[in-house]
Amino acid sequence: MRAAVVGGLIFFHTARIFDPLDFYVKDQPPNLALTLFVLFAGLWGMPLLFVVSGLGAWYSLRSRTAIGFIRERLARLLIPFLVGLLLVVPPQIYYQQRFEQQDPGSYWQFYRDFFQLHLGLKFPWFVRPDDPPDLFEPAHLWFLYFLLVYSLLLLPLLLYLRGGGRQLLEWLASFCGKPGAIFLLALPVAVIEAALGTEESGGWNRYAFIPFLLYGFLLAADPRFGEAVQRHTRAALLVGIPAMVVLLGLGFYVSEVAGRDPAVAYDGWSMLWRFVKGIGAWAWIITIMGAAMSMVRRRQQQPAPAAPHQHPPTIPTDNTPTLRGRAIRYANQAVLPVYVLHQTVIVVIGFYVVQWEVETLVKYLVISFAALLVTLLLYDLGVRRTAVTRLLFGMKPAARQATREGTAGL
Repeated sequence: MRAAVVGGLIFFHTARIFDPLDFYVKDQPPNLALTLFVLFAGLWGMPLLFVVSGLGAWYSLRSRTAIGFIRERLARLLIPFLVGLLLVVPPQIYYQQRFEQQDPGSYWQFYRDFFQLHLGLKFPWFVRPDDPPDLFEPAHLWFLYFLLVYSLLLLPLLLYLRGGGRQLLEWLASFCGKPGAIFLLALPVAVIEAALGTEESGGWNRYAFIPFLLYGFLLAADPRFGEAVQRHTRAALLVGIPAMVVLLGLGFYVSEVAGRDPAVAYDGWSMLWRFVKGIGAWAWIITIMGAAMSMVRRRQQQPAPAAPHQHPPTIPTDNTPTLRGRAIRYANQAVLPVYVLHQTVIVVIGFYVVQWEVETLVKYLVISFAALLVTLLLYDLGVRRTAVTRLLFGMKPAARQATREGTAGL
């Protein structure tokens, strides 16, 4: 699921070129179908990625001490975040300035201006860009930084739930196993979003991601959470579809009729819009994860086809993985480098393709699949083949990763 979400981000961020919202390069006029796709996927995409990251935190702590977990988080998140800030993010802003017909000068002059910063606290950030030139931003790498900070902040709670807090964990799992109770986990997200407003962090308030990360940890901690998600898959779909309709209709009314921005305004309708957004996001996450769990369970329970009057197949003794297994392993290894690289590739390719005199669909497909191909080539040829580049992009050493995957059955 993690690999699927990150791969889907290539198609999502390409669609951002064709919606009416701010992005680094834009096609005009906006495309309605791609705008609806952005609004729908943006509702649950990044929250789902935090949930999956919470699952990973449970399994990481299963085999690591607190110090080992901190060391692993720094290696897997902080190093690629810093490398991305130095190498990957600046070209996005440079091409944005070129697209907006500003004069960034030479790239090296722009690069120097990009890192003009001063100390300034706006949690979880501790630096602010100088104004002017006001160029610095983390772009899509905010996710790595937020995940790092929140993982470390939640670490005492996560350790407690794994140790002395088992009784609390048991109670939560038992409570969420009751009919409809799993939906109540949406309330903290909805309240945070309604009370504090939406920001530019993936279309959510920065604090709303903390519950999503914790929920992923809970899902891995006790099977009853996952069982509750599976039992409520259809009910969640019946909540998620109306929530999406309400978001579209109410958002249109507040923005176009009332003339306010529902993401940040504090009138009743805007706060209701953000509250419904939190409910809808959790409903779609239950729908998607529940469907995925059911597919895996059906595959595991499917009996092997009988072959009467035939000798049993020879069992391989070298543990050679199947083609599907190799593809999953490759995708799992590629997740972090692909996430770091993909948006810059989209922006650079999009800068040139949006100038073509062709249909919007053609532009979208060309940018999406070209970005997918180029990103995978950059990963395969430029990242995964040397120990140094693997370290810089948050990957484990090749031998160690193969050993861990073999023993963990990933």
